Amino acid sequence: MKKILLIISVLALLASCASKKEVSTQTPKVKKDTVKRWTFNRVLKTDDINIKFEWANKYYDLGKYSKAMEIYDQLMPYFKGKKENEIITYKYAMCNYNVGDYLFAAYLFNKYYQTYPKSDLAEESLFMSAYSYFLDSPRWSLDQTETQKSIDQFRLLLNKFPKSKLVDSINTIVDTMVYKLEYKDFKGAELYNKMEYYKAASLALKNVIQKNPGSVFNEESLYLVVKSDYEYAKGSIKYKQKERFNATIGDAKLYLERYPEGKYVKEVNKILSTSTSKLEQISK
Repeated sequence: MKKILLIISVLALLASCASKKEVSTQTPKVKKDTVKRWTFNRVLKTDDINIKFEWANKYYDLGKYSKAMEIYDQLMPYFKGKKENEIITYKYAMCNYNVGDYLFAAYLFNKYYQTYPKSDLAEESLFMSAYSYFLDSPRWSLDQTETQKSIDQFRLLLNKFPKSKLVDSINTIVDTMVYKLEYKDFKGAELYNKMEYYKAASLALKNVIQKNPGSVFNEESLYLVVKSDYEYAKGSIKYKQKERFNATIGDAKLYLERYPEGKYVKEVNKILSTSTSKLEQISK
């Protein structure tokens, strides 16, 4: 719920900013005596690009984004390099966003920003590109390409507009996406432990810690490293156990050093004590 309220507030702020610095997107009024004659199909078929442009903007203002989008798509080749192209590019992106094609909308908003970096709508377009990728980001267990693209776009925005009024909100959104990526990494590594592939689990969990320094999952990851090390050593053939119990002891001490009051101190101390005893027996 908090995330939804945050997003609504961000979009409201953007809309407020945009209304004060709108590019020239006013829709020319179509003469009253021609309104009845211009059906959507006729607009699509006409060769008069000015009529098309007028009606595309009219449909856009009415919130009929699918119709506006179809006409803008026809107009793009005719206005390439002209001032109207800025209007078309921006509104075409907004149409795709409003019909729910977030991936293509993200591409179009980024294209607008790249083409018109000095525009009054450059910041908003870069935000909308990042936000569209965010909306297209799937649940954690699936491929997270769009999540990473969203993070990259938001960080680009903060780099290009460091004084943006949206800094705090953007950082909050980015934090939620970084959390999802870290959670995916952790769950993937944790699965090896659950499947009792202890050597693979230990390596994967150490990679998670190295990849995501400061992650909220690092304490549990290191605990699972210790647990995986112990199970791997315990199940090893005798002449390999000394080396592997030593590794367990080393990682257990590392956990206790980093998290002296951690959640798993009791369990780690027990593994450390048992591993030390096992090592003494082996060394006799």
